[in-house]
Amino acid sequence: MKKLLALILASALSLVLISCTATGDTTNDKLPSENNETSGNTQGEITISEQVIFDKNGIKVTAKGLNKDGFWGPEIKLLIENSSSESIGISAEHLSVNGMMMDNIFSEEIASGKKANSSISFYTSALEEADITIIKDIEFILNIYNSHTYETILRSDPICLTTSADTSFVQTFDSTGTVAYDANDIKVIVRKLNSSESFWGADVYLYIENNSTKNIIIQANDVSINGFMIEPYFSCDIIAGKKALDTITFMETDLEENNIIDITDIELTLRLIEMDSWETLTESDSF
Repeated sequence: MKKLLALILASALSLVLISCTATGDTTNDKLPSENNETSGNTQGEITISEQVIFDKNGIKVTAKGLNKDGFWGPEIKLLIENSSSESIGISAEHLSVNGMMMDNIFSEEIASGKKANSSISFYTSALEEADITIIKDIEFILNIYNSHTYETILRSDPICLTTSADTSFVQTFDSTGTVAYDANDIKVIVRKLNSSESFWGADVYLYIENNSTKNIIIQANDVSINGFMIEPYFSCDIIAGKKALDTITFMETDLEENNIIDITDIELTLRLIEMDSWETLTESDSF
């Protein structure tokens, strides 16, 4: 739901790979923080080479390069060719940068026999929150669907784009905070509570690691604040082997209805769900 709210805002404001593939250095666009130094490495010019990332059933997608100057942040420039007999839509799912899950902005419709230039954008603010100053790896899945019925036609295997960043660079993430759950190769850490600057009301910031072999969804259940039951907005998709930053969000109206001015305690359980089957894997004790 948190991602849905973000996409609604993005839409309002914008009225306006089968296998991992190494890349070369053919474009001249630079990314934000290109002069930052991390672990002794300088960002420099970070690029990806032009390459076909999907070609099946008359649908061909070519990554043309990396552009730092997108409206929302860095973007992967794409050429999409539809030689199939039906009009299609295409979107990107489960995108990660350097192993950190990221929301993205990308949805394109292409009529039969037509082409389109498009781009997959991700947020500069999300990169900054994750302390990502050097983009080394971008991974995602393409979802291709009938643009009239929205029924999925094809889904790609994970597509991995490796940039021209120094191969010795290793991304690290800040995992400090209070461990709320650590079992079954899943770790959830509470980083902080923010009620003074939250856009919606109050946010609990989480750092999550999925070191298991399963793609999972994490949800919060039986949530109370100061002893009052409150329904939060939180559902986090996290692919096997990836990390995520997310928030459990409480609406200001819900806090006001329960006369909650100062948040003194929060209690909840976490439910882990297998993404493909929607089978509940486990539910944590209350914490």
